[in-house]
Amino acid sequence: PKPYNEATLLGMMESAGKTCDDEILKEALKEKGLGTPATRASIIETLITRHYIQRQKKNLISTESGRQLISLISNDSLKSAALTGEWEAKLKKIEHNDYDPDVFMAEIREFTQKIREEADKPLYDAAIVHCVSSRLSKAEKATAVVLGKTAVRLCYGNSFTAYRLIKTSLGSYCKTSAH
Repeated sequence: PKPYNEATLLGMMESAGKTCDDEILKEALKEKGLGTPATRASIIETLITRHYIQRQKKNLISTESGRQLISLISNDSLKSAALTGEWEAKLKKIEHNDYDPDVFMAEIREFTQKIREEADKPLYDAAIVHCVSSRLSKAEKATAVVLGKTAVRLCYGNSFTAYRLIKTSLGSYCKTSAH
């Protein structure tokens, strides 16, 4: 896809509701989009400061850290504008006394607890970690990045080797899949 620049990303954030299929969410995001005019630029700067995106000339490009963060988030609603739309719709109902704010806060607490419980689950399969670590010599110093439950990427300076877990009738073993 064509990279975003700050103007196109700000425009997408402002018009986020226009691309929703759900009519209720579309209506909730229609007036505000994602964030407010005052916070949209700040959101982009925060992503840059935290090294999730970077400027390349006029374009904004995702960084390796940003892509890894997205890959680690298992709950798709955290990666979607739909969640913001749902919350905006409920806040609008609260504003018009059509929704109980205590119920909304209880839902937020429940959602947060669910996310915390998901985050506490291991991201890796012990067989993968053992398999990959057994291939490292004592002299090799690598950073292992776990990719889901079926792969591990080992970084050596600027290069990496990706391993994937292969299951056979004889058991499991790791196979190098990229350099």
